[in-house]
Amino acid sequence: MLKPVNKSPGTTNSERQLASLAQEAFFGLWSYPNIYTSEGLSKNKSGKELADVLVVFDNKVILFSDKSIKFNESKPIEVAWPRWYKTAVKKSADQLMGAYKWLKEHPNEIYLDHKCENPFPIKFTCENVDIHLVVIASNIAKSADRYWQEPTLTSFFHNFLADENNMPDTPFSLGKTTRNEKFIHVMDERGLGLLLDELSTASDFIDYLEAKEEAILSKKLLVAAAEEEILAYYLANRSSFYGYGSISDLNRQNLQDAPLLLAQGQWTEFKETLAYQELKEVRETSENWDYLISLLSKHILDATVGAASELDINIHERAARSLASENRNSRYTLARVFKEKLDSLAVNERSSRLILSPCYPNRLYLFLFVPWSHTIENYDSYRDKRRNFIGLYAQVAKTLYETVEEIVVIATEPPNPWGRSEDVIVFDTPGKVTTQDKERAQEIMKQFSILNTNKKTLHQPLSKNGRKTKKVGRNEKCPCGSGLKFKKCCLTKR
Repeated sequence: MLKPVNKSPGTTNSERQLASLAQEAFFGLWSYPNIYTSEGLSKNKSGKELADVLVVFDNKVILFSDKSIKFNESKPIEVAWPRWYKTAVKKSADQLMGAYKWLKEHPNEIYLDHKCENPFPIKFTCENVDIHLVVIASNIAKSADRYWQEPTLTSFFHNFLADENNMPDTPFSLGKTTRNEKFIHVMDERGLGLLLDELSTASDFIDYLEAKEEAILSKKLLVAAAEEEILAYYLANRSSFYGYGSISDLNRQNLQDAPLLLAQGQWTEFKETLAYQELKEVRETSENWDYLISLLSKHILDATVGAASELDINIHERAARSLASENRNSRYTLARVFKEKLDSLAVNERSSRLILSPCYPNRLYLFLFVPWSHTIENYDSYRDKRRNFIGLYAQVAKTLYETVEEIVVIATEPPNPWGRSEDVIVFDTPGKVTTQDKERAQEIMKQFSILNTNKKTLHQPLSKNGRKTKKVGRNEKCPCGSGLKFKKCCLTKR
């Protein structure tokens, strides 16, 4: 049974700011401020805070620790810097390592409140889970700007050759931060804001953390003038339009994989490139996809999902997570295809569009538009009818695209003056299609005029630059990714 989830907004100003940033990037369903453990509950009648913000997204977990420590500029900088660093960075890193150990050992003993009365709602185990640790050192920006004698996007110079045991005394310079060989990211609030603005999906942000960590630990990345210079290099080295960035040495193979030393100015230069302008366009075009995820997240947390309220929160979370797992460029294509189809329909027209996920080749999206005859049926009856159609369309889609293992159906109304609602249902379809399945699908197609093979229903994929690919020849490989020739695959399903 779905129940409302009451989350803490954060206790301090900096914690509330961190919670707000996480909410915007990861949505409320996957980001939780002020999470507590049951440690000390029996003695103190209050649990111990695990982290300032906990993000749980499938098998990826991020623990954020925020410290807002004022830099004491009345002291000599050789005194003020080590004191600030010890309190703002070292203590936070120690706390995160304690939280990391607790999660590994007690993943089911975390709570939304200090009395430990409300268990953490999203179920996960720590088997095959990647846990990322991030220290946010707040309230340092103005002091850093004065030290560097110019406004900066972020506060710290990074020398990853150094660690805390041989940390240079240079103020506002950070080395490699680890605890028991576990890497810990350190940045100020401006750095986090920049990353979550430019990498504004869970998939993109987490991939950046992993790429950065791998580059530092493998000594591919030794020095960076600032966090934004690392980000610029990452974004400039995308593997493809739908791929992720890289901080490996892709463009300097003639130097025999020389380690990276990222100087100041790369971010400024990257912002002037066509690639960056394309990223901005992608973000703007994909906002409708974000809105749908946000809407789902809110209804799940508020327990206002309607007819499916008897289902557990983790079932609803799974459906929303499928949409949220798409990276930014994938959302761009999905949102554009959805809107193009929606805008092409008449008010009383039932229709659909299929598109394979650009990020996950075994995932098929089915956009379904079912009209509401508002003069002859009430809305509850209409929603029941639409959900029945969802099941029928999914059955047929699996027989047309047998290799897909997941079908995500997004159903709504065609354009109309009365407004609309959305249903999102995920079908796990890893099994083989039987002869009986195909016969049943043919009956459904004929009886209800569903996914007729004489109509084009599969959207053509986009090329690396985000534009439609050239016309595919009959004997060329099908662009859907099946590995079959076009004439034996999607050409026959149009």
